[in-house]
Amino acid sequence: MSRKALGSRLVQLLLVGTLAVARPADAAPRRPAVSWTEIGIRPGDDAQRLTKLFEKRIKAASKRAEWKAKPKKPPSDALPLSKPDPAGAPLMKSEPKPPAELVAKVVRFAWTAGKEVLHLDVEALGRMKAGPTVKTRIRLSGRPEERSNLEKDALRIVADGIVMRLAEIVRRKR
Repeated sequence: MSRKALGSRLVQLLLVGTLAVARPADAAPRRPAVSWTEIGIRPGDDAQRLTKLFEKRIKAASKRAEWKAKPKKPPSDALPLSKPDPAGAPLMKSEPKPPAELVAKVVRFAWTAGKEVLHLDVEALGRMKAGPTVKTRIRLSGRPEERSNLEKDALRIVADGIVMRLAEIVRRKR
């Protein structure tokens, strides 16, 4: 085997070894905090394209959102609520909760043309299964040449609004 091939093989083995050590085998795989059961847009001639764009924005906003409530720290002078087990038995872990099921829909996506300006009205609803509904809307304006940028910006803003409000609801319920 040539020296160059040997060096390449060594790098590959080191990389594989690093990846194998990166996560312990007994560690539980991460479960998603939420599951989007439906993401959609009102019916229309461009609904399929807009649905894909909206879904991409919702999933990106979901990755940035904080879905789990942060545990509250007891005051430093507080007494422990329970005594530690004298036998030193490990505490039982609670069963992980299933992901929250969420729905996001754009119910209004309307263009209005003015003098040398376009207005875009977007209204979206988000819902948690067996929970409240949240609503967000926005009106953006711009030049007719910037139509695709207006679409992307409006869908990003309403997706961020829906996800932010639903994340707050999920945190309170868990």
